Amino acid sequence: MWMVSRGSIGQSVEREWRKKEREAVKKKAEEDIAMKKARELQIQDRRRMQALEIAREKKEFESVLKVQIESAEKSKLENLKKKNETEAYRGAILKQINEKERERIKCRQELFEEGLVKKREEQLREKHMREIMNKKIDELRQHKVPEVYVKEIEKQLNLV
Repeated sequence: MWMVSRGSIGQSVEREWRKKEREAVKKKAEEDIAMKKARELQIQDRRRMQALEIAREKKEFESVLKVQIESAEKSKLENLKKKNETEAYRGAILKQINEKERERIKCRQELFEEGLVKKREEQLREKHMREIMNKKIDELRQHKVPEVYVKEIEKQLNLV
C-alpha cells in the first residue's frame, strides 16, 4: 500500500507541481501581457507628450513669427511715414525757396520797371524843360534881345 500510496502521492505532488507550473506560466504570460500593455501605454504617452511638445513649440514659433512680422510691418510703415514726411518737408522747403526766388525776381523786375519809368519820366521832364527853355529863348529873340545875351543865356542853360 505504501507503494500505491507513494505512487498516488507522487502523482498528486506531480499534479500539484504541474498545476503550479501552469499557474506560474499563466501568471508569467499575464505579467508579460501586462508589461507589454504598460510599455505600449508608456510609448503612447511619450508620443502624445512629444506631439503636445511639438504643437506647443509650433504655436510658440508661430506666435514669435507673427510678432516679428507685425514688428517688421510696423517698422516698414514707420519708415514709409518718415520718408513721406521728409519728402513733404523737402517739398515745402523747395516751394518756399521757389516762392522767395519768384518774389525776389518780381521785386527786381518791379525795381527795374520802376527805374525805367523814372528814367522815362526824367527824360520827358528834361525834354519838356528844354522845349520850354527853347521856347523862352525864341521869345527873347522875337523881342529883339541882342544875340550876344541870348547866346550867353543858352550857354548858362547848357542848350548849346
